[in-house]
Amino acid sequence: MAPDPLFERLQRALSPDYRLERELGRGGMGIAYVAHDITLNRDVAVKIIRPELATAHAAEAFLREARILASIDHPNVITIHRPGEGEGLHYYVMELVGGTTLGQRLEAAGPLALEHAVRVGKDLLEGLEAVHHAGVVHRDIKPSNIFLLPKRAILADFGIASPPSGVPRTTQHRPAHAAPGTPGYMAPEQVAGDPVTPRTDLYSAAAVIYEAITGRRYPPLGEEPSWEGIPYRIARVLRHALRDAPEDRWPDARTFRRALWRAYVARYAQRAAILATAGVALGAGAVALAFSTPSCGSAVSIALPRFDYFGPAAHRAVADSLSRLVRARLSGHPDFCVTAARRVPSRGAGGLLVAGQVTVRDSTIVVELADLSASAFRAPLAEWPALRDSLTYRVLLAVWDAKSPLAPSLPVRALPRTAAGLERFIEAEQFVAGAQWENAYRAYVLARETDSTCWLCDWRLTEVERWLGREHDPVRVRRYLARADSFGPLYSSLIHAPQLPLPRRLDALQAVTQHWRDVFLGWFQLGDELFHRGPLAGRARAEAIPPLESAARRRPDFAPAWEHLAWAYIAEGDSASAAHALDSLERRGSIEDRYAAGLRSLLRVAFAWRFFPEPVAAAATQRALADPVAGAFPDLGAGPRLLGSFDVPAGQVALGQLLAGNPAHDLRRSGLIAAVLGSVALGRPARARTLTAELTAIAPDHDVARLAAELDAALAFAESDTARPDAWARIARRFAGRGGQTKGGAVIDALLRADSLARAGAPAAALALTDTIDVEGTVPGIDPFYRTMAQLARARWRAAAGDLSGARRELLWHENNDLAGLPVGAPQAAEIDWAFGSIARWRLARLLDDGTGKACEAYRAVMRLWSGGEPLYQARADSARLRVRQLSCPPTT
Repeated sequence: MAPDPLFERLQRALSPDYRLERELGRGGMGIAYVAHDITLNRDVAVKIIRPELATAHAAEAFLREARILASIDHPNVITIHRPGEGEGLHYYVMELVGGTTLGQRLEAAGPLALEHAVRVGKDLLEGLEAVHHAGVVHRDIKPSNIFLLPKRAILADFGIASPPSGVPRTTQHRPAHAAPGTPGYMAPEQVAGDPVTPRTDLYSAAAVIYEAITGRRYPPLGEEPSWEGIPYRIARVLRHALRDAPEDRWPDARTFRRALWRAYVARYAQRAAILATAGVALGAGAVALAFSTPSCGSAVSIALPRFDYFGPAAHRAVADSLSRLVRARLSGHPDFCVTAARRVPSRGAGGLLVAGQVTVRDSTIVVELADLSASAFRAPLAEWPALRDSLTYRVLLAVWDAKSPLAPSLPVRALPRTAAGLERFIEAEQFVAGAQWENAYRAYVLARETDSTCWLCDWRLTEVERWLGREHDPVRVRRYLARADSFGPLYSSLIHAPQLPLPRRLDALQAVTQHWRDVFLGWFQLGDELFHRGPLAGRARAEAIPPLESAARRRPDFAPAWEHLAWAYIAEGDSASAAHALDSLERRGSIEDRYAAGLRSLLRVAFAWRFFPEPVAAAATQRALADPVAGAFPDLGAGPRLLGSFDVPAGQVALGQLLAGNPAHDLRRSGLIAAVLGSVALGRPARARTLTAELTAIAPDHDVARLAAELDAALAFAESDTARPDAWARIARRFAGRGGQTKGGAVIDALLRADSLARAGAPAAALALTDTIDVEGTVPGIDPFYRTMAQLARARWRAAAGDLSGARRELLWHENNDLAGLPVGAPQAAEIDWAFGSIARWRLARLLDDGTGKACEAYRAVMRLWSGGEPLYQARADSARLRVRQLSCPPTT
């Protein structure tokens, strides 16, 4: 067979990095080949623009799209490794996806099962969300461009993708006669050659989902579709996406995806409710205690089914509505969950079944809960909603009866004793479950003022204060600690754990989860502690994720678990899990709390900076600042500084510089602090010094002076394997006060003595001397740079002692989120930790430079953070890139 000149040209263009294997397929704009990546020993796909179509404009657009797509890191979008050109050819190298396409699957076996079809649609829309955020419209969504893998679907073939544009199709990077998409999947504006937008892709995606469910192609324009075989709720969502006018469709892929998923879940929730109420009805007025393993992740499960009804048919809905109101009023409490089931599980800890009877006669409504004292309640029919509070209170008394078999599982002696106190307390519990922190704080204060016997209110207030970053009231803390034993064994363990040193604290919380495996609260507290302070004990931040997932799985209605998970997933670089957690958080309901709204806005901004190209993230940041709710966040100055905890220093710098232009002095000061520390993390110390000078000029206060004075000395110490801490220590002690007699001065002196021991050949003694120093950021009087200096020194000493595993654990410290309140004032230890985290990962990579352990992960972090740094740091990023190749690090997912 005669050699293919095009094949040979492409091989020469790809050499020596790739070996071209065979042609994979041809399309209207391009040709795809299979090649082998020689360096990384993997097969890839290579796509070229057809030479006959490769005008200068087309080639420029082709490579521009490839570069944009290469910046998208999303599990539902095919990965573009790199674009290139050579031998007169323009190409890009991308992931070689195995499996079959949706088109092949539909042709071979007909429609998908509904669940599978909806999940494929959800994956497709998640991928489109990332694509659209990158500024690209795919324009050719069809079944043959969607690959089905065992656990996900992948969107591929961006051959005719383009930016959203008002330019007619004849001026795009393809000939005027070329089809702008695939007939049968194109939106009306695409058929007409009018401008395309992301909503054009949504029309095509809906047509694909329609076909996946029914096995039928969506009919051409002008023909009426058949919706047979598609559940009504899902059909309604698809119809909205398939409207002729783009402005009438869903506004974006995210909204479409959420609507589709909710429609699917609602359908099965309805089916579950029908099955739950189809069982054998229990006698009216029966109230029974059953011992059960709580299926809801709490100590007690309350089954409160629809009340039986006797009376005129016209008022039957009142009975259903009343039971729903009581369930809603009882929802959100961490100590019990409420369902509409007609029974509780039959084994384990504790469950309460509440079934009642509603009678309507002569314009009067009577509700009876038999076997409970004072359990008949009356009201005029027109005022039936007023019965909700009385019924709720009666159920609570049954749950919290000290003589009940349920009592050992609950803090019954720590609860308010009055009806008004219980009312306020339940309201506060619901605010916490919705992560509405300011509202919860006010509600607990009110509950405590209403009923001073609410010892549990005291503890909950302290927990909420920790999330709000407020100082604890020591009188209140002493009050609940003195009564901790009255809370019951579960709460007593949770209350005593924070009083222990950090390693023992983590062990104690781990023991709680093992003893009360089905109770979500222990898992949440363990995950919370691991997330905030675990790295200070050598526990990776990622270790917080499994217990937080356990908490969310047991109580999916508890928003704080999703809030923590979203934060952790973003910091760990897991885009798909982060998106799921953010969606789950937003499904917890609307927010009427400025603090919570600001926090969720921060999570969205952090997500954009972690996973999208910088221009897209910058635009998302501008939108967040323009939002009146997020802009009203009472501690806006904390925003850019908190971005350091997400490992997005570029976002720190960008948002910090935006606030630095604000006329408010506190915002300017906080913004510049963020920009200084973000610049350090990005390997731009010269830029950090310039910003520090600007900061000192506008805020010549003690804390800023300390930051300016210590930063250079700390960098010198961190950057050298041989540097002594003396220079930094001399500066730091000036700010510690009274010649080192304060606690801050004492720990600095201890570090110097330990360093002397290590240099004298006694690293174990140096470690022992600093083991007893409490380095949590909440300790007053400790210099904010001290912890960073101590951890870097201890890692050196462990390595010198031959303890490489211990050195690695020491270098994890910067992953902590150990804040003493929101960072709006003086720079905190955690902020310095985050800024020096890039140096820690460089040291970690060099320490483990053998292709095992965390070396590959650390090198990749260095590449990501320092690729735009000043010369020394950019050179390290290049070295890291080379080592990733040399070590044959597995590809990222």
